[in-house]
Amino acid sequence: NLELTQREAIENMIHQVATSNKDIDFSTFWNNYNRDRTNIITVINQNGLTAYTPLQIRLSLEKALNQYALLEIAGCDGYTKLKYFSERKV
Repeated sequence: NLELTQREAIENMIHQVATSNKDIDFSTFWNNYNRDRTNIITVINQNGLTAYTPLQIRLSLEKALNQYALLEIAGCDGYTKLKYFSERKV
């Protein structure tokens, strides 16, 4: 879907350029396009963009995970028996 959107954007750009400038050299257009595309790929591949999670969301997730980490698993008879046997002194 992203590739289709990019293709449509390029086609629209070419159409606009072609209709506004009748004497355009398409080789110049494609050279500029490929240069810019290569520059963008280079920036992305060298971690020029980083994932960003807003601070409030990150803190809320960490708080929820910490609360879950503190929960005891006590909802079944098997766990109760295992806990009983683990606390026995032999």
